[in-house]
Amino acid sequence: MLSLNPWTNIWIHPKKTIKEIVAYNPNFRLWVLSTIFGFSSLMYLEQIFSPGLKYSLKAIILFSLLIAPFWGYFVFCFLSFLVHRVGKLMNSKASYSDVRAVASWSCVPYSISSLVWIILIFFFGNDLFKNFPQNTSITEVQMSFVLAALGIKLTMTTWSFFIYIQGLSLIQGFNIPKTILNIVFAMLIVSVIIFLLWSAIVNTCGYFYDVPLVTFRF
Repeated sequence: MLSLNPWTNIWIHPKKTIKEIVAYNPNFRLWVLSTIFGFSSLMYLEQIFSPGLKYSLKAIILFSLLIAPFWGYFVFCFLSFLVHRVGKLMNSKASYSDVRAVASWSCVPYSISSLVWIILIFFFGNDLFKNFPQNTSITEVQMSFVLAALGIKLTMTTWSFFIYIQGLSLIQGFNIPKTILNIVFAMLIVSVIIFLLWSAIVNTCGYFYDVPLVTFRF
């Protein structure tokens, strides 16, 4: 059994907490953490793509809750695979499961971000997913609330990244600069993959973007 509560200790003692988790079970609470991160990141993506213009709030929330654990798990596995492979080229001593454990437990601060999203949904409803706030009339008090929410989410993201760097440097046996370099190289690979996928989609389907699906004659 763990000698500490990882949910609280990870905030202040990330290295000590990660060390105990990987020694106990690298997959400890993986699906719970996948759900937390998956829900928060899906909320962010859905606000960008504005599904509220077409779908109801219940449909958006139900979709997010159903997909969240699988989306979070996929992100953890994919990014950890890249970080692990790049790390091995840099003489990392960490295993893949340990790298994924760091990725998942570094996302504990996203539990606060998820709570903020729930509060925003409670106050703004489906308007939150309708090109918010451009297409939404909000008061100065509401705007202050939105800015505070953004500040909290930014703080939680920064804290999560701090935990991730600390934990990753521990299990890989790297110093902080080398750990950050490992992450940067992995993110460059992700950027290239996204660029290639986007280019393939545009080249394959781009014709349909300029051709209306339905035409009318008068």
